[in-house]
Amino acid sequence: CIFKTHLPKRMPSIGSSLFSTSNHIQNFKVAVIGRPNVGKSTLFNRFAKKHKAIVSPMPGTTRDRKESEIVLSGMKLTLIDTGGLEDDADSKLATPISSYIFEKAGEAIQSANMVLFVIDGKQGLTEADFHYAKWIRKTRTSSNSNDEIVILVNKTEGQLTQSMEETLEECDRLGFGEAIPISAAHGDGVADIVTAISKTYSNFEDKQKNYSKNQIEERAVQLAIVGRPNVGKSSLLNAILDQDRAMTGPMPGLTRDAVEVKWAWKDRPVCLVDTAGIRRPNSRNAAIKSGEELETMAVNAALKAIDLAQVVVLVVDGTEGLLRRGELSIASIVQREGRALVIAANKADLTGICADEYREGVAEQVSKLIPDLGEPPVVPTCSLNGYGVDELMDTVLNAHDRWRNRVPTALLNQWLKRVERIHPPPREV
Repeated sequence: CIFKTHLPKRMPSIGSSLFSTSNHIQNFKVAVIGRPNVGKSTLFNRFAKKHKAIVSPMPGTTRDRKESEIVLSGMKLTLIDTGGLEDDADSKLATPISSYIFEKAGEAIQSANMVLFVIDGKQGLTEADFHYAKWIRKTRTSSNSNDEIVILVNKTEGQLTQSMEETLEECDRLGFGEAIPISAAHGDGVADIVTAISKTYSNFEDKQKNYSKNQIEERAVQLAIVGRPNVGKSSLLNAILDQDRAMTGPMPGLTRDAVEVKWAWKDRPVCLVDTAGIRRPNSRNAAIKSGEELETMAVNAALKAIDLAQVVVLVVDGTEGLLRRGELSIASIVQREGRALVIAANKADLTGICADEYREGVAEQVSKLIPDLGEPPVVPTCSLNGYGVDELMDTVLNAHDRWRNRVPTALLNQWLKRVERIHPPPREV
């Protein structure tokens, strides 16, 4: 059959909408904002009590917005980690990555109930800090109280030096009240942060009581999107959500952290995780030897996402013809972890063949190269226009239901007896 280059776009569907307050009670959201390398991800990890965000002394490590649901002194919060705001991130001279980080930080500020603006206590206040403080105030168009924006002066562990005290006093000029000295690395000042959050949280909690107290959310389907670098994983995430949630581009390795998104598909809650590209073991070992620690941490986060998932979508590139060793290695990891596997045959618009023929070709390769996998479902997709996304998500939910299906003991015993009759075990001599 002849493949049409321009695939039909996905039709708008209520199934692809995000959680809404009409159906799901929202957590109190706290966004962590600041310049690069001021300790935002370190603070995020401390509150999350896990190393969920990659931390490195290299500025610009965090790029995508990252969220974590936490309970802090009885308060249910959604903590949002953001990328560092470069000095010229909102100017025409900004790089595409800086502009993207600036845009996503703005979205985090608008969606959050509270903003933690982090300052480097050792470096002191900079012109960029004053600039972005004004920007935060303008962005918080719905803010009626300065209690919703708190200044944190990080890296002030131990005895406060004179320069640190001067920085704390100078923070009054930002117009957000008294700054809180903290050390994200050592946990100093955490109690003061909790006190500041609780002031705004109490008002939020009163509003939430208006929602149904007996509402119980269905447990979310744990879904991970994995694959080699630059096969379109983040683009597929954006197509599924129908929004620019993750950074995309032709350059491999843009995604570093495992980006987690709480979402719903046809009223089924889904926890969707986009991961960094996983290269084959030889390439990863070479990266370790060359000192590329960021890639090592990113791959470890991707492998952990597979371990925590129930369903794994393996994204493959249809323009490359044959499956690569890296993809076979990832599929073997998914099988070894006992997760349900769905293959997204991406870039279907570039293959030159029709979608069904593309699907059959990928399925045949998987059957030949990894026969132990059985016949995992294959869905042709095009992340640029959303083609195949509806079928992909329906397939994911079906795979999840089969994965959770329990076989009654009686039925399993009947099957075992039939097998023993056909293939009797050897008798002892």
